[in-house]
Amino acid sequence: MMRLSSFALKSDRFSKRIKLVVPPKSHYNNFSQLRNVMNLSITKTKFTKAADVVIPDIFNRRLQTGIARIDDNLGGGFLPGAVGCLTGSAGSGKTTMLLQIMEGLAKQNYKVGYISGEEAVEQLANTCKRIGVDEVEICNETKTEEIVKFTKDFDMLVIDSFQALESKHSDTSSRRHEMFSIQELVKAAKKNECTICIVLHLTKSGQYKGNTSVIHSVDFNIQLLREFVEGQPDQHVNMFTLKNRFGPTGECTLLLTGTGYDFDYEKPADEGKAHTGKGNRKQAEMDMIMQLDKNSITLKDALTKIEDAQRASFILRELTITGKLDKTGRGVKAVYTKVG
Repeated sequence: MMRLSSFALKSDRFSKRIKLVVPPKSHYNNFSQLRNVMNLSITKTKFTKAADVVIPDIFNRRLQTGIARIDDNLGGGFLPGAVGCLTGSAGSGKTTMLLQIMEGLAKQNYKVGYISGEEAVEQLANTCKRIGVDEVEICNETKTEEIVKFTKDFDMLVIDSFQALESKHSDTSSRRHEMFSIQELVKAAKKNECTICIVLHLTKSGQYKGNTSVIHSVDFNIQLLREFVEGQPDQHVNMFTLKNRFGPTGECTLLLTGTGYDFDYEKPADEGKAHTGKGNRKQAEMDMIMQLDKNSITLKDALTKIEDAQRASFILRELTITGKLDKTGRGVKAVYTKVG
C-alpha cells in the first residue's frame, strides 16, 4: 500500500506543503586521491563463456515513450533500471525535453515522477501547462536518501538536478557526497527496476560540473546543443547520445518551439539553404581549429577561434570523431593531437 506524505516546498518567495503519493516507508569511486572502490552492488563472478551466461528478461524489455525519435535514438526506449544523464547549457531545452518524454511514458501507462530541486512545483506546473504536459507527477525533494525510496513505486524518475542534491555527506565533502549519491541512486534503480534520468549541469568551459563519478557510473548520456545565430538562440537543437550501454549512440536535430519540442518535425525542402549555412559554419570552425599553428591543441587554444566553450568542445569532438584529431586526457586538461 502507498500512503500520502507531505513535503515542504521552498523558494525565495514562499514555503508551503503539498501532498504526493510516495512509498510507505561507503564505498567510493576509484580516484587516485581516494583508494576506494565504487560500490554499485555488482556481484563478483568467475570467468564464464559469454554464450553460457543466462541473459535476464529485463534486457528484452523497454520503456517506450511513443516518441519515435527518442525511442529510436535509445535503441527502442529506456531499459528498466537504467540510469542516465541529460546535459546541456542553459536554454538548451533540458527541462522541456524531459517533461515531454515523461508525458509520453505516462500516456503509455507508466508511473513517472519529475523531482525538482531548482524550481518550485508551481513554476514547474506552469511550464507543463505551456507545453501540454498533464499526467506527470511532480514534487520538490533534494535528499538523496528520500529519492531512493521513490524508486520502489515509480517506473521512471527525473532528478533536476544532480547539483541540487543533498545527502548525509553534504556537510563533509562534496566529492564524498557526489559519489555516495550516484552510488545509492544506481543501486536503487537496478534493484527496483526504476529508470532514472539525472540533469547534470555544465561549467562555463563546457565541462561537467563536479567529479566524473556520475558520467562513469551512468548507462547513457545525452547532451543537448542549441546554437546561437547572431546572439539569438536557434530553434534547432542537436541531441547527441554520447554513451549508451544498452543501445546505439548517434545524433539528431530537433525543433524547439514555444510550446515544446516538435518531435515530428521534418525539414522542408525550402529550408535547405539555412541548414547549408549552418553546415558551412561547422566546416569553417573545423578548418580554423586545424589551421592553428601547433600540433597539439587544448580547449583553451580552440577558444581563441571559437568564443563559446560548449561550441568549441563540440567542434573538437567532431574533429576527433572524423579522425582528424586524437584525444588524450579528459575535461579541460584533454589534449587533441593532429593526425597525419
